[in-house]
Formats: sequence, C-alpha cells, structure tokens
Amino acid sequence: MRSAVVAFAAVLLAGSLFGQATARAADGAEYQLKAVFLYRFAQFTEWPAAALAKSEQLMLCVLGEDPFGSQLAGIVGNTVHQRRLAVQRLSGLQQLGQCHVAFIGAMRPQTRPA
Repeated sequence: MRSAVVAFAAVLLAGSLFGQATARAADGAEYQLKAVFLYRFAQFTEWPAAALAKSEQLMLCVLGEDPFGSQLAGIVGNTVHQRRLAVQRLSGLQQLGQCHVAFIGAMRPQTRPA
C-alpha cells in the first residue's frame, strides 16, 4: 500500500510540474517524451498484489487539462507488469479509484448554481 501511495504522490507532483503548459503551447515532441516518462514510471513502480488483481489492464488516467493530445496513443497497449497499458481521460476526482497511474493537469474550479 505504501508503494502505491508514494507512486501516486510522485505522479501528482509530475502532473503539477508538467501540467503547467497549456495544450496550445505544448510542443508535440515534449509531450511525447513525457508520455514515455509516464510509461517508464509505471514500469519501475511496484504495486501491492491486491492493487493489480482486480484488473487485466494497467490504467493510466488523465484528469484535468490534457496537454498530451494524441501523444499517449504511442504507449497504449504496451505491457507493464504483465498487463496491457490503457489510457482513460477522467471527468472527476471520484473516478481516480480505478487508476494505477494518474496525470493531473490544471483544473478549473467548477461553478456551482446559486
């Protein structure tokens, strides 16, 4: 459990560092390299057996602003810990429970009805 929490915290930090550039200003080569970084990060992370037992895939999730565009398509289907890597873009924090690795980009505050 501790390794999964540390892995998640490291990805949150990476998301905050990498997510500052907007999609308009993102260079394709830069985000291709960052996509490979996320894939390599997953390869060197050890999850508790229970964290991987529920899924046939290793889920990399993107929450908030997605600066990658189509760059994540290059890593989809690669194998990590005998599981195929899949990418899912999330619409809310409540969906993070299904993720093994998460990239959290810039998020806009939600407006609440008056």
